[in-house]
Amino acid sequence: MEVKHIQRNDKGAFKLYDGEVLAGVLEYEILTSEVLSALHTETQSGFEGKGVGATLFNALIDFVKNKELKINPLCPFVKAKLEKDESLHYLIAKM
Repeated sequence: MEVKHIQRNDKGAFKLYDGEVLAGVLEYEILTSEVLSALHTETQSGFEGKGVGATLFNALIDFVKNKELKINPLCPFVKAKLEKDESLHYLIAKM
């Protein structure tokens, strides 16, 4: 599987493909020069339980660390993953 990152202006997404088939997507919006909002994560039918969400989440984490951003976790999946891992709490934006 391969993660592709797409960004246009202040909106973007990480898309995970299994060959040519879309397995899942994590959408975000950059709010400020310091904060990104994780909006929505979706795993496509047939790819549940295969680590699609975790792979997309890890791509997001790598991205925000490289860009020195904080995350406003509007997406319930991203919020739960961030809250579960104490080592990532510093990435949560204080809104």
